[in-house]
Amino acid sequence: MTWENVTLHHRGECAQSTSRALAIGIQSRLCLVGARWLSQSLEQPVTNQWYVPVLKRDVPNGCAAYGFVVEGTRMFVFSGMIEYGKYPNELYELQAIKWGWREMYPETPDNGVTPCPRLGHSFTMVGEKIFLFGGLGNESDDPKK
Repeated sequence: MTWENVTLHHRGECAQSTSRALAIGIQSRLCLVGARWLSQSLEQPVTNQWYVPVLKRDVPNGCAAYGFVVEGTRMFVFSGMIEYGKYPNELYELQAIKWGWREMYPETPDNGVTPCPRLGHSFTMVGEKIFLFGGLGNESDDPKK
């Protein structure tokens, strides 16, 4: 195995340089999902063109260190950290075909325990279930605690 430096010759605005961005493939597109702020840039390999899609519906607040998983053309995002150390306890789905977000409200399990808000966690899909592992949790309303 060897590393290879690939030079892209593209049209349009290039995706912003950012730390911890996630790159995923959806159909024939390369999607960069934001890091510091949850935003999208897309590259169409067929046309070598970057663009930013118009997002619709329940667009979540920008956040960093969120959990992210892809299933087909659907993306799921959980928690993370928004400005001033606040951790949202929200789950969103993005339909990448229509670029429409929607907030999801999962059922509470029988034991009544739901995941607390967190950042830096791992989010993995197996079959139709999403598993959450680790991360730094914060159940306090005070972001300094």
